[in-house]
Amino acid sequence: CDWSSDVCSSDLYLSINTRCYTCGDKSQAVDHLKAHKGEEELFWKIDNMVPLCHRCHNYCTAVFDKFAVQKFNEKLNWLSRIREKNSLDFRVKVVPRER
Repeated sequence: CDWSSDVCSSDLYLSINTRCYTCGDKSQAVDHLKAHKGEEELFWKIDNMVPLCHRCHNYCTAVFDKFAVQKFNEKLNWLSRIREKNSLDFRVKVVPRER
């Protein structure tokens, strides 16, 4: 598996980052902190990715990402606030790219 396909790269990322960054449940989706909106460089930027469960990912997409101008700062504040509430302190692991 390498970074040549979206599915493979998501599977690899989630196999290394197994917990939702926000609530600690099993990670199921790779969220882009800053919505890429088709911008390939931003899509592949490793420090723009965070593992989330479906519930947290759907919430972020609906509340912060769907607008023409993304609510980026609000999203970061929400992620931080919920992590603190859930007493989470693990870090996201970086996945080496083979592109």
